Amino acid sequence: MLIARLLAGRLCEGWKILSHFSKPLKAEYEPEMEPEGRRALQEIRAYFNPKRGQECLIWKVRDHIAFHSLSETVEAAYALFEPTDDLGDYLAPTFGNTLYYTTELLQYRALQHLSGADDHTAALDRLITDTQRMTSAFNTAIYAFAGVFFKRFLPIPLSNLMAEAETIDVPSFEDQCLTFFSELPVS
Repeated sequence: MLIARLLAGRLCEGWKILSHFSKPLKAEYEPEMEPEGRRALQEIRAYFNPKRGQECLIWKVRDHIAFHSLSETVEAAYALFEPTDDLGDYLAPTFGNTLYYTTELLQYRALQHLSGADDHTAALDRLITDTQRMTSAFNTAIYAFAGVFFKRFLPIPLSNLMAEAETIDVPSFEDQCLTFFSELPVS
């Protein structure tokens, strides 16, 4: 959950940067980008600028639970718990670690609330799907932009890349193994 929240925050920051340069990118680079890169940019724009009535779950996660939790979201998350749910709290004579599991459960319930999903597993699946899709779209769009940039401003180094390419023989995954006990190399 921590990684999903961090990725959501990073994708939003990436969108902020990309949207800041959206007009020059669209006018000066997008027409020369590969079709797959243009489609990826369109997908990013559609996701982070949803039409009225639609939502951007990644943006909601970033604003409500990625770096800080809004009190309204926490209250809604607590409301999703049953009175008999075990939150993992325990009483201790010292401070600290008495709510060790509650905060994690709260994050899942908050995600459930933000997504409108029936349960926290479906909410997490949706967040994972959205972040995977947007991460892939960002990678595709950035690589397409870089291709145009290199062709335009670095044509000589770009043409030399093929001559400098190396092929590395990598054994299949099945042929690779690590022994349970290993020895340090002899120097």
